[in-house]
Amino acid sequence: MHDRMQLLHMARTAPGEKLWVVIQQATEEALLAVLENPACEPFHVLAILRSPRVTPAVAERVYADSRWLQHYRVKAALVHCRATPYAISSQLIYELFWYDLAQVALNPRVDPRIRQMAERLVIQKLEEMAVGEKMALAKIASRNLIIHIRNTRREAGVLLNLLRNPRLVEEDLLALLQAPQLPVEFIRALAALPQWCNRPAVRMALLRHPHTPVHVAAQLIPRLHPSEVLQLLQDSAPRPIVRRLLREWRRIPT
Repeated sequence: MHDRMQLLHMARTAPGEKLWVVIQQATEEALLAVLENPACEPFHVLAILRSPRVTPAVAERVYADSRWLQHYRVKAALVHCRATPYAISSQLIYELFWYDLAQVALNPRVDPRIRQMAERLVIQKLEEMAVGEKMALAKIASRNLIIHIRNTRREAGVLLNLLRNPRLVEEDLLALLQAPQLPVEFIRALAALPQWCNRPAVRMALLRHPHTPVHVAAQLIPRLHPSEVLQLLQDSAPRPIVRRLLREWRRIPT
């Protein structure tokens, strides 16, 4: 471990390739000194902002220097940095692209107010995003963004990618299956996923949905409990063909 004065001297004068050693060991004082070093590059600043030793004073120094703010990745890193004061993050967040906003919304180290701002900004951008961007968002969306997507989007590719989101929960699928207009591709894909179609509530909702293909319904019915069959037959939602399949399965006369 370098003593304090030696570390500060290295921070101010070391060539770029030696600054990594300083950043790994640095105190707030040394990190501030690194930022004064002419050899300091944007990638060093990114490492500083990701350091567990970064402090609000360091984040403020980065923000105050136009050399660093001209680099988009530095601005994004400042928003992600746990030490960046709210007043700074709340200004820079408006300059981020949707993907980085979605990542901010997922970052537990970020101030909850900033995460909520990120989600609101993504929602504002959503209508202007290309379908491919919406599909990419669906895979990584935070819980609040999932809720917004499930309530407002009906593009097949978007909903299919939502099924790949690890934060998706049963409540989301049940809400989606209440929508009368759903892409058949989504229904087929959902019914083919054991982690979802083995859940009684999801299975029942699929059998009630007007767009569930007959062959999908025929595959789901044998998994039903007898009480679920009776419940569906007493329900007006299943289509006539599905009701017939239910009766045939349980041999219940019309």
